[in-house]
Amino acid sequence: MVKLFACGVNEYRSAPNLDFCVNDAKAFCNVFQENIIINKEDITIATEDGKISNTEYCRSLKEFCANSSEEDILVVFHSGHGGVDEQEDSFLLMTDSMNEYTYVYTDQIINFLNYSKAKSKVIILDCCHSDVGDKFIPPIDEEVVVEKFYGKGITIFCSCKKQEESTSEDEKISVFTKLLCESLNNEYLIRDDVLYFNDLQNMVSIYAQSYNRKHPGKEQTPVMRTSMIGTLTLPTRIHKEKRKKERYFI
Repeated sequence: MVKLFACGVNEYRSAPNLDFCVNDAKAFCNVFQENIIINKEDITIATEDGKISNTEYCRSLKEFCANSSEEDILVVFHSGHGGVDEQEDSFLLMTDSMNEYTYVYTDQIINFLNYSKAKSKVIILDCCHSDVGDKFIPPIDEEVVVEKFYGKGITIFCSCKKQEESTSEDEKISVFTKLLCESLNNEYLIRDDVLYFNDLQNMVSIYAQSYNRKHPGKEQTPVMRTSMIGTLTLPTRIHKEKRKKERYFI
């Protein structure tokens, strides 16, 4: 089964407040539920009011990851302030984050997911400087069986490169989340009743290229990094029949 954990943080002690991150989380959950087969009880929204502490976030995410089975697909979505420390490690800001001791580092999130039983795991980050680089993408050891490696595979889809910032045009929803939702709604991406995550990522990137051409100086480049073998597939609610090939005779 597909399970979704979403969080949007609007209020901060050490950074300017944001108006759209809660909207991002809710919009993504709504569009995801409309298009992907998922039970309503398998959607966890970490905060409704845009305020959440470091401890509360980690506890909720750890519990979400622990309550998973091997067949589950775990999707973690986050919208909010992000940054990179002096060691080039990426982190997320929560409401009470003040320094490196109260940041939620991306490697913490990955560790929670690695301890889950689920083999398929996706992290979607709509944050400034959110590209995690190649730190978390391990080399493939040919001596390790495919199943073992795949079981530790994680796909990370970031809204922008490390030197870029995520943005919003109208302060109601972020650009990346808007493009992500538009791509999820695109029924032409559906093949064999599933949505291939690579296709979704490619569509978001195409939309982003169009946005960047129209907004010079505010470019953001979505980045996907993965250690999975093959591509993740999400079961869709929309059924599309295979187009029959027409035969021509000369």
